[in-house]
Amino acid sequence: MQKINGDQILCFSIEEGLDAIFKIFSSGICGKPSLVEIAGPSCSGKTYLANRVVEKFLGEMGIVTSQLKMDSYFKDIDDSTVCDAFGRINFDWPGAYHISEFQNNVRLLIKGKDIMEPDYDIQRNRRRLNSGKLVKASWRIIAERLYAIDVLQGIHTGPIKVFIDVDKEIQLQRMKQRNIKYGISELAIETTFHKRIYPCQEKFVEPQKKMADMVIVNNFEKRRGD
Repeated sequence: MQKINGDQILCFSIEEGLDAIFKIFSSGICGKPSLVEIAGPSCSGKTYLANRVVEKFLGEMGIVTSQLKMDSYFKDIDDSTVCDAFGRINFDWPGAYHISEFQNNVRLLIKGKDIMEPDYDIQRNRRRLNSGKLVKASWRIIAERLYAIDVLQGIHTGPIKVFIDVDKEIQLQRMKQRNIKYGISELAIETTFHKRIYPCQEKFVEPQKKMADMVIVNNFEKRRGD
């Protein structure tokens, strides 16, 4: 672990990043909510890191953490704004999310109010109606996904902004391992990655790295989730 670009912290593994987040997070002012925003490319390990933070706080300090996943706020596949600038369906596109709803739910958690996280069916690419997950409010809040740092600007004073980086080839390999089980061919995965996902990532996801307090390079860990 080292400091770069002034006070920005660079970590060379999930474990280093986890320890750094834990130290910063656990030193939060008592009685005031703390927010961790985890952003980064697909298959970089965002959900894995968020889950590890939740487990560490519960296991070592008995503290329950509110965890919010931006993927729960996807729009339905037939919503025209899911399409990118070329008219192609692209769920890595910023317009694919109900961003205002996500922001409002984070605000409610910060105010100490429980929220209902939407239940999104990733197989059908549609939200399940009359269904959702109760997220209880706590003083420790984690929000994660592709654009978590960008879309939560100004939501909370002094959030911990974490960007997870990953080598392009390792990212593609992880994407193949994740998606082949859904019956998608390697060729289709590679084509989608190079023509839709990575260009979108370069334009919209990568700029958050400069906004982050901490950059974690995750090229090695086995991941549980994305």
